[in-house]
Amino acid sequence: MATNRSNDPRLHIVNDEASRVSDRNARQYNVTAARAIAGAVESTLGPGGLDKMLSDGTGDFVVTNDGEKVLKSMEVANPTGRLLINIATAQSESVGDGTSSAMVLGGALLDNAAALIEDGVHPQSVIEGYERGRTAALDRLDEIGRSVKLDDVDTLRSVAETALTGNFDDDDRSRLADILVSAVQRTATEGVVDLDRIDIEVDVGCPVADSELFEGMMYDRKRLHSGMPGELSEASILMIKGDATLEPDIPGDERNTSFQVQTPTDLETVHTMEDEQRDEKNGRIIDSGVDCVFCEKGIDDGSQNRLADAGILAIRRVDPSDLRF
Repeated sequence: MATNRSNDPRLHIVNDEASRVSDRNARQYNVTAARAIAGAVESTLGPGGLDKMLSDGTGDFVVTNDGEKVLKSMEVANPTGRLLINIATAQSESVGDGTSSAMVLGGALLDNAAALIEDGVHPQSVIEGYERGRTAALDRLDEIGRSVKLDDVDTLRSVAETALTGNFDDDDRSRLADILVSAVQRTATEGVVDLDRIDIEVDVGCPVADSELFEGMMYDRKRLHSGMPGELSEASILMIKGDATLEPDIPGDERNTSFQVQTPTDLETVHTMEDEQRDEKNGRIIDSGVDCVFCEKGIDDGSQNRLADAGILAIRRVDPSDLRF
């Protein structure tokens, strides 16, 4: 009986040049890939760490000993290799330091696991042994670790400088460490530091020596209208979030609404409606006495002119995360 192979769910079509490996060869293939990736950053560790020269597709070169930058420059297809890079990414996002160490440790664990399996140890036994080792390591860290008070500036500064080592020279590292300690101390509430209250803004091309700590929120945007004030002191700020906007409201679904204007009178009616809505919205803002408006949505030209005449600074298209205060 004939079979339609094109509809057979068991049929797998792969690249003609692809090869299949299994069991011992597959394990060795994955371990070798992981060892190669870990080895790429291993030589950057320690006081004798070496710099790496990285080249992108455009021919530009970067010299660095930052393990995270080295990993980001790699194009890895091997699944085990990608797993190691995910470990480094998680380490960087959660701690901000120790990326290279996490990679080297992960590569060494895989290497030793492969050796144990080659000696006849069952993979599940290796997994159970590693889990017990992890538990013992965490317990030991709890024993030797100690809490650091926010007024212990020397210890906090040492921690910051250690995390910055390898990325900046001595002068820049010292300056940034002082800024970081001050930021942590100022954002702490009852001894608990809320890192979500600390934002880092990068201005490409400026030297590290120009870095400063600002209390409050810093937002790099141009004023919408030349008639708006360029500087405000002790200003009161209105934050407009969600669907609220300083543009005329269109009834119904904005994406599907259309107007049919057949006579000049119809067009004038639409403009009158828009002007009335604009005057009502801006009038409420002006009457509130605020000095500055941050709007998540748009601010049309008419509203910009009205706010500028009232001496109010307005910023539109503000990222919602910047309106979380």
